[in-house]
Amino acid sequence: MKRQFFYFLFWLFLPAGLLAQSIHYDVAFRQPENHFFQVEMTLRDLQKSPSESLRVAIPAWCCLYQIRDFAQYVQEVRAVSGTGDSLAIRKVDKQTWQFPVRSLDSVKISYRVFGNDLSPFGTQLNARHAFVNPALILFYVPSGRDWPVTITYHAPKKWRILTAAQALPAEKNSFRADSYDALVDNPVEIGTFTKRSFTSDGARYD
Repeated sequence: MKRQFFYFLFWLFLPAGLLAQSIHYDVAFRQPENHFFQVEMTLRDLQKSPSESLRVAIPAWCCLYQIRDFAQYVQEVRAVSGTGDSLAIRKVDKQTWQFPVRSLDSVKISYRVFGNDLSPFGTQLNARHAFVNPALILFYVPSGRDWPVTITYHAPKKWRILTAAQALPAEKNSFRADSYDALVDNPVEIGTFTKRSFTSDGARYD
């Protein structure tokens, strides 16, 4: 009886992060002159979900307090299981896709996003650089906005990355956040820029 009570307390107070699903993004710039971001979104530990299916979506707004149509730039959405089997994925509405997850441990969703808007509220990729507002190119899970996330940018060899997101020291060009919202709140500049720094009132600015 004491042992059963101990296990009950263990699961009751186990940190939520150890029970939660997680997401990893890989963002590649294979032909930057064509302005397409190649994105792979890997959903892990899905066997912990009681759902038969899962939905992913692209945000309807970011940066500006108005509805914007990021979904129009998304193309070639595909989904495969962790063993590489193709999954039936269907578009539910303008910005949402659904696919089966029953008995699956992980799912990888791949797609590409067009970006050629160099403004503080846009996203641009070309042969010289990439400026990324992550919400404009990254799907999220509506039922898993609080899942921990990581991201890796596969940039050309000489390009550098500047962002306020928390870096993963052991992984090159990789970053982490406690949730999707925390990750996409950090714009990213990637390229051969010149970096200068200064301090003001004890704070460092790059």
